[in-house]
Amino acid sequence: MPPYFLSERNREMSREKFVQRMYRVFTDAGYSALQMLTVSAEEMVEIPNITIPEIRAVMYIQKKYSRGEFDEMIKREVKRCERRKADGRRL
Repeated sequence: MPPYFLSERNREMSREKFVQRMYRVFTDAGYSALQMLTVSAEEMVEIPNITIPEIRAVMYIQKKYSRGEFDEMIKREVKRCERRKADGRRL
């Protein structure tokens, strides 16, 4: 089913899973969550386990962030992931 048929709840869950995966990929590569917003595409290509669609999504998020349109939910999710990692819990 195409994503536009998903309910609002399912879209929120998918967005949360995406943010959690992106956070995990970047932290495993040694980047902080805030560096994800400023890392260049050339550096992202060198990150293990990152796919081209994920690089495009990060670049889209970076564009929104630079315009000041960054979604508040994503900021909360990044902070939550950082707390869970600091506590030694699974993301």
